[in-house]
Amino acid sequence: VMCQEIGHAFGLGHQDEGFNNGNLNTCMDYINDPDSNQHPNSHDYSMLESIYNHLESADSGGGDCNPRNPNCRPNANIPSFVSDMEFQGPGPDPQWGNLVQRSMDGHQEVYVLDLGRGNKVITHVTWVESRNRSHHD
Repeated sequence: VMCQEIGHAFGLGHQDEGFNNGNLNTCMDYINDPDSNQHPNSHDYSMLESIYNHLESADSGGGDCNPRNPNCRPNANIPSFVSDMEFQGPGPDPQWGNLVQRSMDGHQEVYVLDLGRGNKVITHVTWVESRNRSHHD
């Protein structure tokens, strides 16, 4: 469980949430026999690499951030993006960044927004289904 919670803190979701499915040999898997699931597997490491991979050139030296990023503030030590965010209605918000992971049932998603200069925002989204309820007097 500790490995799983640390994985969640770094942005990983569950690879499989069915207790009776085949063992994926990862601590990010729900399974009824977890003895071999004490560590992340190669898929988990690939996901971490996609979340935290820096695409700057080797000589960037922490210089300007990506000019295509609307939250790029090259003169700020730590971007203050929260006050600038405007939240919209249902559906993915473009300010969440790129979708990097989705649960099998589509209810859990992880987005990464690269702010440049090594700063990233990881957004965990839990989608809930609305139920049409009629009101009776």
